[in-house]
Amino acid sequence: MIELSSASSNPEEKLYIYQDDEIYIKRMVDCPLSQVNQAWHEGFDDGYTKKFGVTYRFTIDQLIQRFTIETHSLEYSVVCYCKQTNRPIGFIASGVRTLKNGMVMSWNGGTAIIPEYRRKGIGKKLMRAQEQMYVEAKVDIASIEVVLQNESALNLYKEMGFADYGLFVNMNQSGAISKDLFNLAGPLKLRPRPCTPQEVGALDWYPSYVPWQTQWQSHVFGGDCIMIENQDTNEIVAYAVTKNRYDANGHVDFFSLRQTLLNPLLSLDDQQQDQILNTILFNVLKPDLTCPRNITHAPLFPALNEKIVDFAQKLGFKKFIDILCLKKSLTNKFDLGF
Repeated sequence: MIELSSASSNPEEKLYIYQDDEIYIKRMVDCPLSQVNQAWHEGFDDGYTKKFGVTYRFTIDQLIQRFTIETHSLEYSVVCYCKQTNRPIGFIASGVRTLKNGMVMSWNGGTAIIPEYRRKGIGKKLMRAQEQMYVEAKVDIASIEVVLQNESALNLYKEMGFADYGLFVNMNQSGAISKDLFNLAGPLKLRPRPCTPQEVGALDWYPSYVPWQTQWQSHVFGGDCIMIENQDTNEIVAYAVTKNRYDANGHVDFFSLRQTLLNPLLSLDDQQQDQILNTILFNVLKPDLTCPRNITHAPLFPALNEKIVDFAQKLGFKKFIDILCLKKSLTNKFDLGF
Protein backbone atom coordinates (compact mmCIF):
# COMPACT_ATOMS: atom_id res chain seq x y z
CA MET A 1 0.00 0.00 0.00
CA ILE A 2 1.35 3.42 -0.91
CA GLU A 3 1.84 5.84 1.96
CA LEU A 4 0.18 9.21 1.84
CA SER A 5 2.13 12.22 3.02
CA SER A 6 2.38 12.69 6.76
CA ALA A 7 1.50 15.83 8.66
CA SER A 8 3.94 18.69 8.09
CA SER A 9 4.45 22.29 9.08
CA ASN A 10 4.72 23.16 5.38
CA PRO A 11 1.15 24.13 4.27
CA GLU A 12 1.90 23.04 0.70
CA GLU A 13 2.58 19.48 1.82
CA LYS A 14 -1.02 19.15 2.98
CA LEU A 15 -1.89 18.93 -0.72
CA TYR A 16 0.44 15.99 -1.33
CA ILE A 17 -1.24 12.62 -1.72
CA TYR A 18 2.17 10.94 -1.81
CA GLN A 19 5.77 11.95 -1.25
CA ASP A 20 9.19 10.38 -0.78
CA ASP A 21 12.75 11.69 -0.92
CA GLU A 22 12.61 12.30 -4.68
CA ILE A 23 9.04 13.15 -5.72
CA TYR A 24 5.66 14.30 -4.54
CA ILE A 25 2.24 13.77 -6.11
CA LYS A 26 -0.76 16.10 -6.02
CA ARG A 27 -4.30 16.01 -7.31
CA MET A 28 -4.44 17.88 -10.59
CA VAL A 29 -7.13 20.18 -9.19
CA ASP A 30 -4.50 21.54 -6.78
CA CYS A 31 -1.97 22.28 -9.54
CA PRO A 32 -1.63 25.41 -11.72
CA LEU A 33 -2.95 24.76 -15.23
CA SER A 34 0.32 26.03 -16.68
CA GLN A 35 2.14 23.20 -14.88
CA VAL A 36 -0.43 20.64 -16.00
CA ASN A 37 0.04 21.79 -19.59
CA GLN A 38 3.82 21.67 -19.20
CA ALA A 39 3.68 18.08 -17.93
CA TRP A 40 1.34 17.17 -20.79
CA HIS A 41 3.65 18.64 -23.45
CA GLU A 42 6.88 17.23 -22.10
CA GLY A 43 5.42 13.86 -21.14
CA PHE A 44 4.08 13.16 -24.61
CA ASP A 45 6.68 15.07 -26.64
CA ASP A 46 8.74 12.19 -27.97
CA GLY A 47 9.24 10.26 -31.17
CA TYR A 48 6.84 7.50 -30.13
CA THR A 49 3.71 9.64 -30.36
CA LYS A 50 4.95 11.61 -33.37
CA LYS A 51 5.46 8.52 -35.51
CA PHE A 52 1.70 7.96 -35.40
CA GLY A 53 1.03 11.55 -36.44
CA VAL A 54 -0.47 12.35 -33.04
CA THR A 55 0.11 15.74 -31.46
CA TYR A 56 -0.34 16.54 -27.79
CA ARG A 57 0.69 20.18 -27.89
CA PHE A 58 -2.16 22.40 -26.74
CA THR A 59 -2.78 25.85 -25.47
CA ILE A 60 -4.24 25.89 -21.96
CA ASP A 61 -7.67 26.67 -23.43
CA GLN A 62 -7.35 23.67 -25.77
CA LEU A 63 -6.29 21.47 -22.87
CA ILE A 64 -9.36 22.52 -20.86
CA GLN A 65 -11.53 21.78 -23.89
CA ARG A 66 -9.95 18.34 -24.25
CA PHE A 67 -10.58 17.55 -20.58
CA THR A 68 -14.22 18.58 -21.01
CA ILE A 69 -14.77 16.55 -24.18
CA GLU A 70 -12.95 13.48 -22.85
CA THR A 71 -14.64 13.93 -19.43
CA HIS A 72 -11.40 13.84 -17.48
CA SER A 73 -11.70 14.89 -13.86
CA LEU A 74 -9.20 17.27 -12.28
CA GLU A 75 -10.25 15.84 -8.92
CA TYR A 76 -9.25 12.28 -9.89
CA SER A 77 -6.20 13.13 -12.02
CA VAL A 78 -2.71 13.43 -10.56
CA VAL A 79 0.56 15.25 -11.27
CA CYS A 80 4.02 14.17 -10.13
CA TYR A 81 6.76 16.69 -9.28
CA CYS A 82 10.50 16.42 -8.79
CA LYS A 83 11.08 17.35 -5.16
CA GLN A 84 14.45 19.00 -5.78
CA THR A 85 13.30 21.34 -8.59
CA ASN A 86 9.47 21.41 -8.18
CA ARG A 87 9.28 20.62 -11.88
CA PRO A 88 6.18 18.70 -13.05
CA ILE A 89 7.55 15.45 -14.47
CA GLY A 90 4.54 13.23 -15.03
CA PHE A 91 0.79 12.86 -14.72
CA ILE A 92 -2.24 10.63 -15.07
CA ALA A 93 -5.39 12.14 -16.59
CA SER A 94 -8.38 10.23 -15.28
CA GLY A 95 -12.14 10.22 -14.90
CA VAL A 96 -14.74 8.48 -12.72
CA ARG A 97 -18.40 7.89 -13.53
CA THR A 98 -21.32 5.71 -12.46
CA LEU A 99 -22.94 3.48 -15.09
CA LYS A 100 -26.63 2.57 -15.32
CA ASN A 101 -26.19 -0.72 -13.44
CA GLY A 102 -24.63 1.11 -10.50
CA MET A 103 -21.07 0.19 -11.43
CA VAL A 104 -18.53 2.91 -10.64
CA MET A 105 -15.96 2.96 -13.42
CA SER A 106 -12.69 4.84 -13.75
CA TRP A 107 -10.66 5.54 -16.86
CA ASN A 108 -6.97 6.28 -17.15
CA GLY A 109 -7.09 8.55 -20.18
CA GLY A 110 -3.40 9.32 -20.37
CA THR A 111 -0.24 8.49 -18.45
CA ALA A 112 3.02 10.22 -19.31
CA ILE A 113 6.44 10.74 -17.77
CA ILE A 114 8.94 13.16 -19.29
CA PRO A 115 11.74 11.19 -21.01
CA GLU A 116 14.62 11.85 -18.60
CA TYR A 117 12.58 10.57 -15.63
CA ARG A 118 11.39 7.33 -17.21
CA ARG A 119 12.44 3.87 -16.01
CA LYS A 120 12.81 5.18 -12.46
CA GLY A 121 9.61 3.66 -11.04
CA ILE A 122 7.67 6.93 -11.20
CA GLY A 123 4.89 5.49 -13.36
CA LYS A 124 4.31 2.78 -10.78
CA LYS A 125 4.17 5.33 -7.94
CA LEU A 126 1.69 7.44 -9.91
CA MET A 127 -0.55 4.45 -10.57
CA ARG A 128 -0.48 3.32 -6.94
CA ALA A 129 -1.45 6.79 -5.76
CA GLN A 130 -4.14 6.87 -8.44
CA GLU A 131 -5.54 3.50 -7.37
CA GLN A 132 -5.75 4.60 -3.75
CA MET A 133 -7.89 7.53 -4.91
CA TYR A 134 -10.07 5.08 -6.87
CA VAL A 135 -10.56 2.96 -3.76
CA GLU A 136 -11.61 6.04 -1.78
CA ALA A 137 -14.09 6.87 -4.59
CA LYS A 138 -15.48 3.30 -4.39
CA VAL A 139 -14.52 2.51 -7.99
CA ASP A 140 -15.53 -1.02 -9.03
CA ILE A 141 -13.73 -1.33 -12.36
CA ALA A 142 -10.60 0.58 -13.39
CA SER A 143 -10.02 0.77 -17.14
CA ILE A 144 -7.31 1.86 -19.51
CA GLU A 145 -6.37 1.59 -23.18
CA VAL A 146 -2.83 1.31 -24.51
CA VAL A 147 -1.18 1.19 -27.92
CA LEU A 148 -0.20 -2.46 -28.33
CA GLN A 149 3.30 -1.61 -29.54
CA ASN A 150 3.98 0.50 -26.41
CA GLU A 151 5.54 -2.42 -24.57
CA SER A 152 6.87 -0.44 -21.59
CA ALA A 153 3.42 1.00 -20.80
CA LEU A 154 1.70 -2.34 -21.40
CA ASN A 155 4.13 -4.13 -19.08
CA LEU A 156 3.54 -1.50 -16.39
CA TYR A 157 -0.24 -1.84 -16.58
CA LYS A 158 -0.11 -5.63 -16.44
CA GLU A 159 2.32 -5.48 -13.52
CA MET A 160 -0.25 -3.28 -11.76
CA GLY A 161 -2.88 -6.00 -12.17
CA PHE A 162 -4.68 -4.96 -15.37
CA ALA A 163 -5.87 -7.70 -17.74
CA ASP A 164 -6.57 -7.21 -21.43
CA TYR A 165 -9.81 -8.21 -23.09
CA GLY A 166 -9.14 -7.49 -26.74
CA LEU A 167 -8.25 -4.95 -29.39
CA PHE A 168 -10.39 -2.09 -30.61
CA VAL A 169 -11.43 -2.13 -34.23
CA ASN A 170 -9.48 0.95 -35.32
CA MET A 171 -9.65 1.92 -39.00
CA ASN A 172 -9.21 5.14 -40.99
CA GLN A 173 -10.35 6.37 -44.41
CA SER A 174 -10.31 9.65 -46.35
CA GLY A 175 -12.16 10.74 -49.47
CA ALA A 176 -15.61 10.29 -50.91
CA ILE A 177 -17.18 6.82 -50.81
CA SER A 178 -19.25 5.44 -53.67
CA LYS A 179 -22.89 5.13 -52.65
CA ASP A 180 -23.09 2.02 -54.83
CA LEU A 181 -21.13 0.15 -52.15
CA PHE A 182 -24.08 0.43 -49.75
CA ASN A 183 -26.95 -2.03 -50.14
CA LEU A 184 -29.89 -0.34 -48.45
CA ALA A 185 -32.52 -2.64 -49.94
CA GLY A 186 -33.87 -5.52 -47.89
CA PRO A 187 -36.88 -7.00 -46.13
CA LEU A 188 -37.22 -4.19 -43.57
CA LYS A 189 -38.58 -0.67 -43.94
CA LEU A 190 -35.98 1.31 -42.03
CA ARG A 191 -36.06 4.90 -40.87
CA PRO A 192 -32.95 6.70 -39.53
CA ARG A 193 -33.58 9.22 -36.76
CA PRO A 194 -31.03 11.59 -35.20
CA CYS A 195 -31.05 11.42 -31.42
CA THR A 196 -29.11 12.53 -28.38
CA PRO A 197 -26.51 10.44 -26.53
CA GLN A 198 -28.86 10.45 -23.54
CA GLU A 199 -31.57 8.73 -25.61
CA VAL A 200 -29.12 5.99 -26.53
CA GLY A 201 -28.12 5.53 -22.90
CA ALA A 202 -31.77 5.20 -21.86
CA LEU A 203 -32.39 2.16 -24.08
CA ASP A 204 -33.21 -0.97 -22.08
CA TRP A 205 -30.71 -2.95 -24.12
CA TYR A 206 -27.86 -0.45 -23.93
CA PRO A 207 -24.86 -2.54 -22.75
CA SER A 208 -23.93 -2.38 -19.08
CA TYR A 209 -20.24 -2.01 -19.92
CA VAL A 210 -18.31 -0.67 -22.89
CA PRO A 211 -14.94 1.14 -22.93
CA TRP A 212 -15.03 4.70 -21.61
CA GLN A 213 -14.50 6.58 -24.87
CA THR A 214 -17.29 4.66 -26.60
CA GLN A 215 -19.91 5.25 -23.87
CA TRP A 216 -22.76 7.67 -24.49
CA GLN A 217 -21.58 9.86 -21.58
CA SER A 218 -18.37 10.58 -23.50
CA HIS A 219 -20.37 12.05 -26.39
CA VAL A 220 -22.51 14.65 -24.64
CA PHE A 221 -20.01 17.23 -25.96
CA GLY A 222 -19.37 16.95 -29.70
CA GLY A 223 -21.21 13.68 -30.19
CA ASP A 224 -23.95 12.88 -32.67
CA CYS A 225 -26.12 9.78 -32.42
CA ILE A 226 -28.59 8.04 -34.67
CA MET A 227 -31.24 5.40 -34.15
CA ILE A 228 -32.57 3.09 -36.86
CA GLU A 229 -36.28 2.35 -36.54
CA ASN A 230 -38.47 -0.27 -38.15
CA GLN A 231 -41.21 1.78 -39.84
CA ASP A 232 -43.75 -1.05 -39.59
CA THR A 233 -43.34 -1.70 -35.86
CA ASN A 234 -41.70 1.54 -34.65
CA GLU A 235 -39.13 -0.63 -32.87
CA ILE A 236 -35.59 0.66 -32.54
CA VAL A 237 -33.46 -1.93 -34.31
CA ALA A 238 -30.04 -0.31 -33.88
CA TYR A 239 -28.15 2.78 -32.81
CA ALA A 240 -24.82 4.43 -33.53
CA VAL A 241 -22.72 6.82 -31.43
CA THR A 242 -20.30 9.12 -33.24
CA LYS A 243 -17.78 11.80 -32.34
CA ASN A 244 -17.63 14.64 -34.86
CA ARG A 245 -15.31 17.58 -35.32
CA TYR A 246 -16.40 20.78 -37.06
CA ASP A 247 -14.48 23.52 -38.86
CA ALA A 248 -14.91 27.28 -38.40
CA ASN A 249 -17.83 27.25 -40.84
CA GLY A 250 -19.74 24.60 -38.93
CA HIS A 251 -18.99 21.83 -41.43
CA VAL A 252 -17.90 18.35 -40.38
CA ASP A 253 -14.18 17.91 -41.09
CA PHE A 254 -13.66 14.63 -39.20
CA PHE A 255 -15.91 12.03 -37.64
CA SER A 256 -15.51 8.75 -35.85
CA LEU A 257 -17.94 5.90 -35.30
CA ARG A 258 -17.46 4.98 -31.64
CA GLN A 259 -20.21 2.47 -30.93
CA THR A 260 -23.02 0.75 -32.76
CA LEU A 261 -25.25 -2.10 -31.69
CA LEU A 262 -28.13 -4.03 -33.19
CA ASN A 263 -31.05 -4.65 -30.84
CA PRO A 264 -30.24 -8.00 -29.14
CA LEU A 265 -33.88 -8.41 -28.07
CA LEU A 266 -34.95 -8.91 -31.69
CA SER A 267 -34.52 -12.05 -33.75
CA LEU A 268 -32.74 -10.68 -36.82
CA ASP A 269 -31.55 -12.97 -39.61
CA ASP A 270 -28.34 -12.32 -41.55
CA GLN A 271 -30.11 -10.46 -44.35
CA GLN A 272 -31.84 -8.13 -41.89
CA GLN A 273 -28.61 -7.54 -39.97
CA ASP A 274 -26.74 -6.68 -43.17
CA GLN A 275 -29.47 -4.25 -44.23
CA ILE A 276 -29.44 -2.54 -40.84
CA LEU A 277 -25.64 -2.29 -40.80
CA ASN A 278 -25.60 -0.84 -44.32
CA THR A 279 -28.20 1.72 -43.27
CA ILE A 280 -26.25 2.71 -40.15
CA LEU A 281 -22.93 3.12 -41.95
CA PHE A 282 -24.49 4.99 -44.87
CA ASN A 283 -26.01 7.55 -42.51
CA VAL A 284 -23.01 7.78 -40.19
CA LEU A 285 -20.15 7.82 -42.71
CA LYS A 286 -21.73 10.43 -45.03
CA PRO A 287 -20.26 9.05 -48.29
CA ASP A 288 -20.46 12.39 -50.16
CA LEU A 289 -17.95 14.05 -47.84
CA THR A 290 -14.21 13.90 -48.46
CA CYS A 291 -13.05 14.48 -44.88
CA PRO A 292 -11.16 11.85 -42.83
CA ARG A 293 -13.21 9.12 -41.15
CA ASN A 294 -12.44 6.73 -38.32
CA ILE A 295 -14.07 3.64 -36.89
CA THR A 296 -13.12 2.82 -33.28
CA HIS A 297 -15.24 -0.07 -32.04
CA ALA A 298 -14.98 -2.03 -28.79
CA PRO A 299 -13.90 -5.69 -28.81
CA LEU A 300 -17.01 -6.81 -26.90
CA PHE A 301 -19.11 -7.66 -29.95
CA PRO A 302 -16.97 -10.04 -32.06
CA ALA A 303 -19.64 -11.13 -34.55
CA LEU A 304 -20.73 -7.54 -35.23
CA ASN A 305 -17.12 -6.36 -35.38
CA GLU A 306 -16.34 -8.96 -38.03
CA LYS A 307 -19.17 -7.61 -40.17
CA ILE A 308 -18.04 -4.01 -39.58
CA VAL A 309 -14.42 -4.77 -40.51
CA ASP A 310 -15.39 -6.67 -43.67
CA PHE A 311 -17.69 -3.88 -44.82
CA ALA A 312 -15.28 -1.09 -43.85
CA GLN A 313 -12.52 -2.69 -45.90
CA LYS A 314 -14.81 -2.67 -48.95
CA LEU A 315 -15.33 1.06 -48.33
CA GLY A 316 -11.58 1.69 -48.36
CA PHE A 317 -10.87 1.77 -44.62
CA LYS A 318 -7.39 0.72 -43.52
CA LYS A 319 -6.23 -0.59 -40.16
CA PHE A 320 -4.67 2.12 -37.97
CA ILE A 321 -3.07 1.82 -34.52
CA ASP A 322 -3.61 -1.36 -32.48
CA ILE A 323 -5.25 -0.24 -29.23
CA LEU A 324 -5.63 -2.79 -26.45
CA CYS A 325 -8.40 -2.55 -23.84
CA LEU A 326 -7.54 -3.40 -20.23
CA LYS A 327 -9.50 -3.56 -16.98
CA LYS A 328 -8.96 -4.26 -13.29
CA SER A 329 -11.61 -5.17 -10.75
CA LEU A 330 -11.22 -3.29 -7.47
CA THR A 331 -14.28 -4.58 -5.59
CA ASN A 332 -15.32 -7.91 -7.21
CA LYS A 333 -18.94 -6.67 -7.11
CA PHE A 334 -19.46 -7.00 -10.86
CA ASP A 335 -18.72 -9.93 -13.15
CA LEU A 336 -18.30 -8.50 -16.63
CA GLY A 337 -18.22 -11.95 -18.18
CA PHE A 338 -14.99 -11.40 -20.09
